[in-house]
Amino acid sequence: VTMASTVSAKQRAEFEAIFAEVDTDKSGLIDKGELKAAMEKGGMKPTDAEVDGLVAEFDTSGKGEFTKEDFVQMMVRQTQTSEAELIKESFKIIDSEKTAFIDAEALKN
Repeated sequence: VTMASTVSAKQRAEFEAIFAEVDTDKSGLIDKGELKAAMEKGGMKPTDAEVDGLVAEFDTSGKGEFTKEDFVQMMVRQTQTSEAELIKESFKIIDSEKTAFIDAEALKN
């Protein structure tokens, strides 16, 4: 089971719409340049090494470009990572005593 198979139909449609926007040359593939430009448009400042790392991790063809499915896989991972980071940060705020546990009293506050 791939990560992309666990994504809802609505999320998949959103990710596919983003893919279509990022695929500026309408080749059906996203190359490193298109990926970097999209990340920059989204307010990120990725280095070439960061873009290369994403391509290396998610490019299933080994050609240095993303298929639509590769892109959906990447977006699912990024979404899951963002949600996990939000949960960790929320836990740190609630665990004010830094005990690595949250008791019922802390949740009431």
